[in-house]
Amino acid sequence: MVEQGLIKMGGAKLLNTALLPHFAILIMGGIIAWQFLKSRKERAKMAAKDEKEMLATLKTGIDVLMTEQREISVQMVQLQEKLLALQNTESGMARSLQTGIDMLKTEQRDILVQIIRLQEKHSVLQKTNSESAITTMKTPKNAFMNKASNPTKEPAKLAMFQRLIDDNVKLRQ
Repeated sequence: MVEQGLIKMGGAKLLNTALLPHFAILIMGGIIAWQFLKSRKERAKMAAKDEKEMLATLKTGIDVLMTEQREISVQMVQLQEKLLALQNTESGMARSLQTGIDMLKTEQRDILVQIIRLQEKHSVLQKTNSESAITTMKTPKNAFMNKASNPTKEPAKLAMFQRLIDDNVKLRQ
């Protein structure tokens, strides 16, 4: 009721009439409704504009995220390819290293067998050649060189050589 009184008085003052208060109420109500509708439309336009801006911002954000997702996917694929290449290289290197190790082990076994054989030969030769080692030590160095021996003039050596030759002749006959 207070509102109606205020509207009547406001309408009477606005329209400068006190005769038709109901008509003033109706006009004032129309003006208020029109102002309310106008402000409501403006708020709706502002809200729609804000929603459009927010939608555009969200759309831009989604586009940026999709682009980043594609880039990350490409990087992930590249990293997976690099990892696969490294794994292939690693497995190839491991195989070649294992092959090399196996070859070295085989070579080591062969060398050990050769060492054992040489040690056996050395021990056999050491047992049989102990006398030849002694005679070799007494042999002059000239005997092992590729030089013609110097003829001797000593009668004792000549007699020994003569006896050797005579013994060989007797053995042959």
